[in-house]
Amino acid sequence: FSNNAASIPALLEILTVLPEEVHSKHLRLGMNRREEFTQELRTAGSTIIALLTACTDNYGNDERLVGKVFKCLGSWFSLGIMPSEPIAQSKLIPLLFQCLSKHDAPSMLHEAASDCLCAALYGMEDVEDHMSLATSLFHGIMELPQAYHMTVAEDDVDKCVNYCRIFTELAEACLEAMVSTPGENLGDLRILDALVACISGPYRELADITFNFWYRLSEVIYKKDVRIINEHFRPYVQRLVQALCVHCQMESDHEGIPDASDDFGDFRARVTELIKDVVFIVGSTSSFSQIFQNITNQQTPAWEVTEASLFIMAAVSRNVLPDENIVVPMVMQAIINTPETSHVAVRYTSLRMVGELSEWLHKHPDYIDPALNLLTAGLKHQDLASVSATSIQKICEECRDLMHNHFEGLMNITRAVDGFKLSSEAAVGLVQGAALVLSRLPAEKIPEGLKETVSLPNNSFVTGEKPITMEVCSTLTVFSFFSTAFCCMCVCKQQSVWILKQDGIEDKENKKTSDPTVWLDRLAAIFRYTTLSVSNGQPHPCAALLQSIWPVLSDILTKYQTDIRIVERWCRCLRFAIRTISKSSNSLLSPLVLQMVNIYENQKHSCFLYLGSILVDEYGKDPTCKTGSLEMLKAFITPTYKVLEEDNGLRNHPDTVDDFFRLCIRFLQRCPLEFLQCDIFPSIVQCGMAGLKVDHRDANGSVAKFFIEFVKCGNENWESSEFDSRKACVQRILEGNGEKMVKGILDACVFHLPTYMVPDHGEVLFELLKFSRESLLAWLETALRELPVSTGGTLGATVEQMAAFHSSVSTAQQDINVTYALRDFTRLFR
Repeated sequence: FSNNAASIPALLEILTVLPEEVHSKHLRLGMNRREEFTQELRTAGSTIIALLTACTDNYGNDERLVGKVFKCLGSWFSLGIMPSEPIAQSKLIPLLFQCLSKHDAPSMLHEAASDCLCAALYGMEDVEDHMSLATSLFHGIMELPQAYHMTVAEDDVDKCVNYCRIFTELAEACLEAMVSTPGENLGDLRILDALVACISGPYRELADITFNFWYRLSEVIYKKDVRIINEHFRPYVQRLVQALCVHCQMESDHEGIPDASDDFGDFRARVTELIKDVVFIVGSTSSFSQIFQNITNQQTPAWEVTEASLFIMAAVSRNVLPDENIVVPMVMQAIINTPETSHVAVRYTSLRMVGELSEWLHKHPDYIDPALNLLTAGLKHQDLASVSATSIQKICEECRDLMHNHFEGLMNITRAVDGFKLSSEAAVGLVQGAALVLSRLPAEKIPEGLKETVSLPNNSFVTGEKPITMEVCSTLTVFSFFSTAFCCMCVCKQQSVWILKQDGIEDKENKKTSDPTVWLDRLAAIFRYTTLSVSNGQPHPCAALLQSIWPVLSDILTKYQTDIRIVERWCRCLRFAIRTISKSSNSLLSPLVLQMVNIYENQKHSCFLYLGSILVDEYGKDPTCKTGSLEMLKAFITPTYKVLEEDNGLRNHPDTVDDFFRLCIRFLQRCPLEFLQCDIFPSIVQCGMAGLKVDHRDANGSVAKFFIEFVKCGNENWESSEFDSRKACVQRILEGNGEKMVKGILDACVFHLPTYMVPDHGEVLFELLKFSRESLLAWLETALRELPVSTGGTLGATVEQMAAFHSSVSTAQQDINVTYALRDFTRLFR
């Protein structure tokens, strides 16, 4: 093609796409062929340099063709196969910088040159191995900042983005040099000056481009843990934080609170995460003080400047030393004194920062009262209610030991929660916070403190004629302050619940919703976060609560059994209840399991399987519950198999696969011998082997974990009295299924699963190796014979590679050894 000028563009296109296909995931070439072809390309590197140089010499005035030359060169750079010395001494590198130094270069050519340069920097995995090329690129790039400033002056955003990409790639390529030898050779910190200049410019998208570099820099510095290194980079991080503070400013004509769901909100969220990661280089307190000066140094700062400063300060608030006594008190006082006439966005961010300072408040209890008063006032404001509730929750979490005197106020807030304009998450957070504080109250003060809340308030749910009143025993008095959370559930036997008579409508007059998930989530928060110490033999106080509301919970499940959203929240609520009260819920086991299996037979919601695994985890070791637990599994298994035996059933129902095998794992952990001897266990093994190919991470992980736990039953001598019986069961099952299992694992890893799923299967092989080395190696040898053998670069592994893999497994001392060997082996087929 090179002999015909008209064919040059086609030739360049072919030479561009060939290197791109080497690592294509769409082509199943196998590692052998990829490496073979890469070597072929590597030997042609000098020829390509000569060809591209000739193209630029002969057609240098054709900008479109020069752009194709840069794209082709970039493709070869990306593969990391270009010889460093020849390319560094060629005319191509100076031509790249010639194009980039012209701020008025055509956009297409400028972008192609930028892509090529970034590919060259990215392709140098180890700068030391490409020193001549790295040095040439470094000196050329250090001449580009002036061109960047020219494009800023001309407001050419696309070219500014190109320059920023180049500076960022150079910084990442020279990262180790900058940290190891700052200011020397490739560790020249002028790279960071160029990078910070981009971030300090007017374009927010440039800052985004650099984020990954700052993450890597903070990680390397953190691992080095040398103070002098921090000092070198401190000024740059300070400038970074200041620049990001400016980019986080809202428009001056913005109305309302910040919107976290739009692009600008996403950017601010990414800024928050970055600052949390790098702030240790500067010091949280120092950074906090630095940003606060943005406000105090101006007599009347614009509201958007104040809001952005508070936003950045909130990002580092949790890292400020709790003993700080100079800046934070000034900030807290300023927030407390914020006038109501301030822009609502400033008030919103101020209230958010109060919650972020909860750890500091724990060390400065004098500020808790004014902080809670400020947040309580915020609850009454429609735009500020949710952020105020979230901050109250955070203070309750961190300062629960200091909140005794505020508990009555928390009760009043919780009872009135539906009178505020709160998001569902914020309302649950308030209940959660109150539960945490309740758990720390002195036992003798609980009944007295909650005496007035035994009955529901008059504005609660009604059945139609009269308010619902609770007849509560003394143990339930502890929980009665949560009436807003379960007022729709705690009813007398003769009464029906208001929500059971509704169809998802809202009672606007009483500001209540009939959506059961609202109340189920709040009730779940009660069970999850109320952690009370219970003496041995004493029933958990929550047990009486669960017993009291069970009839209503049962009715809710019956009515909404077809609604997966409500059923999942119902199961979540019961999960936390069972975890909290543990053995104290024995009396509910029979009705709970009976209702679950009856509904599962018709609806087949996999969350019932998950809830079943929680029950087995809590009660599986109890001799009185083992038989009932296995009967529950037998009831679950027929409808489960019916779902999984459909066409592509395993692939189409990954949640069912995941939850079913989680349930089986719990049986192997809690009552293994009874489970192994059960007549349904062989069919579960067969189902598991079919599930080895499911390419869903959680589902496949649960299947692999099931086999790991199964083999462990014959490897680990816990419950020694039954170990011999367990081992005999495992031996018997493996005799009939071991070879098929190993074939299934190898087939799944080689042909069906992505690489990141391989480790779990490597652990299965290692457990089999521990159980019987001789058997595993025989099964593995048989499985290897059925795989395609590579000859002359075809897909597959060579005989020598198969033997090497077999040897690596046979000599493995840890599961990680098998995992690495299996991962490398599968690449031969990809």
